[in-house]
Amino acid sequence: MKLVMSPYLNINNSNSIINKLYSNSVEISEDMKYFLELFKDPVEVEDIKKEIEAENIDEIIEDLLSGGYLIDTNRPEFEQISPIEITNLKLQTICGAQPGKLKNDIQNTNRSIGFIGIPYDLGSAHYEGASNGIKKLRDKSSKYAYLTLDGDGLTKGWFNPKINKHVFKGNTIKDYGDLFMSNNQLFNLAQIKQLSKDISESSIFPIYIGGDHSISLPIIESVAEFYGDIQVLQMDAHNDLGKQRWGVVEHGSFVTNLLANKNVRKVVQLGIRGPQHKIIKHPKLVTKYYKDFDNIVAHLDLDIPTYITIDSDVFDPSIVSGVAYPVSDGWTFNDFQKAIKQLSLLNKVGLDIVEFNPKYDLSEVSIATLSAVLLSVLELLGDYK
Repeated sequence: MKLVMSPYLNINNSNSIINKLYSNSVEISEDMKYFLELFKDPVEVEDIKKEIEAENIDEIIEDLLSGGYLIDTNRPEFEQISPIEITNLKLQTICGAQPGKLKNDIQNTNRSIGFIGIPYDLGSAHYEGASNGIKKLRDKSSKYAYLTLDGDGLTKGWFNPKINKHVFKGNTIKDYGDLFMSNNQLFNLAQIKQLSKDISESSIFPIYIGGDHSISLPIIESVAEFYGDIQVLQMDAHNDLGKQRWGVVEHGSFVTNLLANKNVRKVVQLGIRGPQHKIIKHPKLVTKYYKDFDNIVAHLDLDIPTYITIDSDVFDPSIVSGVAYPVSDGWTFNDFQKAIKQLSLLNKVGLDIVEFNPKYDLSEVSIATLSAVLLSVLELLGDYK
């Protein structure tokens, strides 16, 4: 194996190195600086081992590869870099959640909830902008929904007047920032899938925020691989059963891919009302139209791990205008609450909220609604601690 130092590596005068492409960094010793200098030009690992005696040299090299500090000249870079390394903190956080470093928490056995941004919209061929949704939510969500914490970093919760009860108290919730995205679709989708795998193996309940709806496919594929059999609950104005036109998943075709996955036992769709050429029937598909969401759990198995995906266009454009493909006569926020309160007994293993496009948001009404949606989701997850 021949390795070389990344061209994006910055070794400064302090005890740290920085990958300027991904913005990740790590503190190192003077000995490690010397070790890295050996890779200024491509060199065989076996030649390095002859010069450096260290029992853990293979482990050191693997860590440097996963951080993108070294590059294997014979492998594509996206197969080497770990998504854990390039999910980076942001100054603002969703709803004022405490910032977290995923690399530090991924091995923690304490249960927690984590926001993770996936700013990817290359699955949308005609309308860009959904990749900016997570940034706008970080900038503005605290204005409409703010999480307060106690001295131990646990949520103080809030009073819900609808049920006359204090909710979501004593939870650990962090915003882990965004996964680095490039212009390479295959790189991005591979990174999303690997990140989902790493999260599934951890004690973190993920709330992924897109991005367009194509991000749900690699996320759910890893969840399905980890758990074996899963079911998917989709809240959406569109059925997303389109054809894959260019060999890469699109936001309007991800459900087609899910139905072909042997580990996805069932997909239950709610809120579907977009125009269709024909009614598509599939033995693994249950489709409920408009506001037909009474007794949702009758179509789901309480014992199977459940992944929930929420497309922002499930809501009526009057309360969520910030979507690329709005469809009239959508859900009110009260409709959403009626639907989600039925899900408390499900074995929930992950959730995403996608397709918010701030370019089409009017007077921040979408942010106000989606911030309230996030609080309702957290209330649903209140026992995850």
